[in-house]
Amino acid sequence: TTMASQRRLSKKIKDGYLHPYNSPKNRVAINAFVQDIPMDDTHPSYKTLAQIQENLWLLEQKPCLLAWGMKDFCFTPEFLKRWQSIFPQATSICYDDAGHYVLEDAKDDLCPTIRKFLLKHPIQAM
Repeated sequence: TTMASQRRLSKKIKDGYLHPYNSPKNRVAINAFVQDIPMDDTHPSYKTLAQIQENLWLLEQKPCLLAWGMKDFCFTPEFLKRWQSIFPQATSICYDDAGHYVLEDAKDDLCPTIRKFLLKHPIQAM
């Protein structure tokens, strides 16, 4: 078991997740991404993300599927509740035994569910 998945990932899958970050040079972007997460309103990205959040209502009529690993160490069920409050029309699917890598932990159910959702809601131009 890992922190991100409730099942042991095979070496091939682990290697796939790690491959883009196989050298210090290739880890610069992920490090910058993590550093760009605003923890308070003094962070340079805070204003931009606040503006995005204020305008999420513009998407409220778009089809939305929220598939959630309830054992996610990072995006806990509290985050799901927040997304559900922003998008009350969303279809929510909770996987009690899935972690952060919900597509790995619940792939047997989630992949066909995503396929059905996309067939029911074909992507349309905005």
